[in-house]
Amino acid sequence: MEQVGFLQKRVYASIVAKVPVFCVDLVAVKDGKFLICKRVGRHPHDWWVPGGRVFKNETLLEAIKRKAMEELGATVTIYQSISVYDNIFPETHTPSVTFLVTLHEDEIALDKQHSEYKYVSLAETEGMAVHQVLEDAMPIMKKLDLI
Repeated sequence: MEQVGFLQKRVYASIVAKVPVFCVDLVAVKDGKFLICKRVGRHPHDWWVPGGRVFKNETLLEAIKRKAMEELGATVTIYQSISVYDNIFPETHTPSVTFLVTLHEDEIALDKQHSEYKYVSLAETEGMAVHQVLEDAMPIMKKLDLI
């Protein structure tokens, strides 16, 4: 996919204020634990799975691979979609298709929008907004022998 550049912040903000922004999220697993990342700055959730918007003319699988490289400095194996979530926040509406993935690299190189990461069990996310997304991944992980 050819990247043609980003919209100016002012233009993007006016679009986000009026229409949903379609996204993909990555549920990355390693040794039966989930990767979550701490967001920097203003974000509805402190800890969340990596992901972000899908570009025009970009397939969902291309977006997953791009977000993994941009946010984690990693390549991934994509197993399957988990579910579709409707994330509605005061400032944004981001419908998101979430995919189960594994990272090829052991070391993660976070981008500027994250300050830290950790691998957690499902139980450790109890009470966090990300819990339901991770819980929904469990049957697929069991079926694929990832836990």
